[in-house]
Amino acid sequence: MKLGKEPLESGARYESLRARLIFYFTRKCLDFPEDLADEVLDRLARRLAEGTEIDSLTAFALGIARFVAQEQASKPFQIQVLEETFFNNIPADSPTESMEERFSGMEDCLNRMTTADVELLEKYYLGDGESLIRARKSISETLKISPEAVRQRIFSIRRRMRQCMERHMARIRTKPESSTHG
Repeated sequence: MKLGKEPLESGARYESLRARLIFYFTRKCLDFPEDLADEVLDRLARRLAEGTEIDSLTAFALGIARFVAQEQASKPFQIQVLEETFFNNIPADSPTESMEERFSGMEDCLNRMTTADVELLEKYYLGDGESLIRARKSISETLKISPEAVRQRIFSIRRRMRQCMERHMARIRTKPESSTHG
């Protein structure tokens, strides 16, 4: 199931669904409602990629949102440095992959990024609680852009990072075993 028949329609429905999710998390008085909405959309995309039959994307997304809200309520001040969903869109491990190869790929992808993008990621995700909130406000003020524009940049950087990791892991999966011996 797609969000729309045409790319513009899909984009508009995506933004509408994301706005509803942000509103939902805002009404629940949860920190970082935009990030939580992105988490819901990541989980929804994963379920669609797995082939889950979904009659109503909106209803299904709101169901996921309830679970995410419950998770957040059970750990109100805990923020992870590396997002739990970072590797979600990368297919499951195959026998030829190892954590070392994943970390090697992450290092390679980070090295391919601009220094500014890497620093922006670090500033955006490092810290917890009040210090994280202050850091994100500082980023917005330093770059002279809105907090939403900062989130969009982070989303774009994460997307490029995910695509780089997918290419890296695909190369590992297609690499013949004989080439690993020298």
